[in-house]
Amino acid sequence: MFVNPFRKKDIDRRRRSSNVFKQKEDYAKTINKRLKIMTIVICVLFSVIGVRLAQLQLVNNEEYALKLETFTAKKQTFAPSRGSIYDRNGTVLAESKKSSTIYYYPAKNISEKEEWDLAEKFVNEIGVSLTKKNDSGVEVSAITDRELKDMDYAYHVTYLRDVKDNYNSLLSADELEAANNGDLSNAEVYNLKISRMEVPKVDDHHKKIYLTKMLMDQTPENEYKTILEGATTEQVAYLGEHNSQFPGFKYMNDWVRSYYDNNNSIVKSILGDISSQTQGLPEEKMEYYMGLGYAMNQRVGISGIEKQYEDYLSGTKRSYNITYDENGLAVLNDENEGKNGYDLTLSLDVDLQKKVDEVLNKTMSTHSGGKYKYFDSLYFVAINPQTGEILAMDSIYRKEDGTIYSVPTGTYLDANRAGSVVKMATLYMGLDQGVISPGTVLNDQPMQLKGTQVFKSYTTHGLIDDINAIAVSSNVYMAQIAIKLAGGEFVENGQALYYEDGTFEKMRSYYNMFGLGVQTGIDLPNEGVGSIGGTEEHGKIIPLAIGQYDTYTTMQLAQYVSTIANGGKRVQPHLLKKVTEVNSNRETVIYEHQTNILSTLLGNNVKEYLGRAQKGMRGCVRGTGSKSAFCPSTVDDPNSGTQLAAKTGTAENEIYENGNKLDDTMSSTMVAYGPYIDDDDGSTPEIAFACFAPNVEIVTGTPDPNICAGIIGEVSNYYFSKKK
Repeated sequence: MFVNPFRKKDIDRRRRSSNVFKQKEDYAKTINKRLKIMTIVICVLFSVIGVRLAQLQLVNNEEYALKLETFTAKKQTFAPSRGSIYDRNGTVLAESKKSSTIYYYPAKNISEKEEWDLAEKFVNEIGVSLTKKNDSGVEVSAITDRELKDMDYAYHVTYLRDVKDNYNSLLSADELEAANNGDLSNAEVYNLKISRMEVPKVDDHHKKIYLTKMLMDQTPENEYKTILEGATTEQVAYLGEHNSQFPGFKYMNDWVRSYYDNNNSIVKSILGDISSQTQGLPEEKMEYYMGLGYAMNQRVGISGIEKQYEDYLSGTKRSYNITYDENGLAVLNDENEGKNGYDLTLSLDVDLQKKVDEVLNKTMSTHSGGKYKYFDSLYFVAINPQTGEILAMDSIYRKEDGTIYSVPTGTYLDANRAGSVVKMATLYMGLDQGVISPGTVLNDQPMQLKGTQVFKSYTTHGLIDDINAIAVSSNVYMAQIAIKLAGGEFVENGQALYYEDGTFEKMRSYYNMFGLGVQTGIDLPNEGVGSIGGTEEHGKIIPLAIGQYDTYTTMQLAQYVSTIANGGKRVQPHLLKKVTEVNSNRETVIYEHQTNILSTLLGNNVKEYLGRAQKGMRGCVRGTGSKSAFCPSTVDDPNSGTQLAAKTGTAENEIYENGNKLDDTMSSTMVAYGPYIDDDDGSTPEIAFACFAPNVEIVTGTPDPNICAGIIGEVSNYYFSKKK
């Protein structure tokens, strides 16, 4: 309803006039006056609108046109060439080699039938493969049974249209009624049908058509679909010559990842894998990468170094604006040329890595069957104890058929009981807590606590001091430290072992200081930490003190022995050495990894106490005074004369199957470092080793010599001889 804008004025005039009802109103004059006012107002409003329109059309035309284009524009991004990875000496471990990829971007208003025809033509004249490599590098089918069902359904329902009832015969009467009533969604109905369809028996030719159409249908709609990675020169040439016959198909220069030793590299699992363009972003990290502007089909690192340093390796994406030509075909227009990823230099020495792998394989190959039948894994790490740089790391496994294969990631994922190699930490704990002093002599003889079995060292040693306790690997000496630490005192067949609350926590806190039982911080994903023993019964502090209770990884042992070797600094182990600009001959440094000291042993006597442990380790190799060497002397290098400090370990295990015990086994371990220099300034080692051989033999009598001693001896001899 129209409201009189002059109503208030009219009422006011009448209120002030005593003769208001006697006056005769000149309505024509009043209306004429008001009409003029309204006309003026309308003209002013239209003038303002006209000026504003002129401003939009003439003054700000380009600005608003750009905003409209930006709002409605479609963009496409492509990953640049991924950065290369080198070992410490410049050997290429991973690189991106030039390749060609065929993409598909649907033309405007193209129909489903036209796309099916295109897919068939592409298969007939260019071709696709029905196999692909999975994340493990194994050839698998490029199209799954479920995808075959999906595409067969689409082929018959939307293309041939030869299924009259759209497969409704696969539904029960109740399900069909529920679908008609809306009680079942379209997606639920579709999934019911697909689940009841048999896998279609189609020939390879039709499988390829299904695969190609499936790739053409990839989501999201506004991105190029990867149809064929690693296209051959002939395929690219054919598409270029017959491009008009394949609307929407284009080829572009691309790259393919290549690894050292033709992808059969012993460092491959350290380097990791990247996803393919058809795999795209991993589901568990999709939101994260999409938030960073990644495309869904972009290749990213999914394991190892490739995943850990994705930000450095990936580079800056190439981006294009997409427009359409007069035929409705997509056209790429350069927007941002992007930038290739940075290069990485790792601390690994690939020659040393190859030597380690050779020695491990030889060792496992010569220990098989019979009492070695449970020996199916072997681990090794070589590290610079001053910087934490990993020089080599390897773990090998044996399948039931005897095949041996390498997966170096086991060094920081798999944990086992370490045995006597932990005794240096136990000795340091006893000294630091004041339950023993440097030079304290204890009697190494069989001991029996009330209600327990006899506990003893492998050999009875009699009176020994702290250094010899390490050199000869005295179980009894370490047990006495644990008992004293718990607030007790050993009495032969006396009272049951007493321990104060918090003893387990106190002991483990010392092992943690050296890197045992905590993450080492290695720059690889998903590091393991081992596990603690099942219960905290009184007697368990003794097996804990000699490495027979908690489990540790080989990487933890490497950090542990490094802490001993470098004077008490727990250094983070790492593989990354530096990041450099691409094509700079690794000289333009973007980032260089600095030594990261995670923690330091505290106290006024750290040097003295660690010195006792170090001397004990050297005594294990060459003997001390009247005590003969307990570790095999082969760990010393006879060629260079380099001396090592070392400690062996033996852990006991039980093998069960379906709850039934089968055998008792023994595991061998060893840690070492070198060179060992016995002077007041302490040692200045440059390399440390950790070796784990779980379940190496069944306990049947006299055990073999420690298998890890031979491994460390051969590797250390190679390392120091190479330096000469």
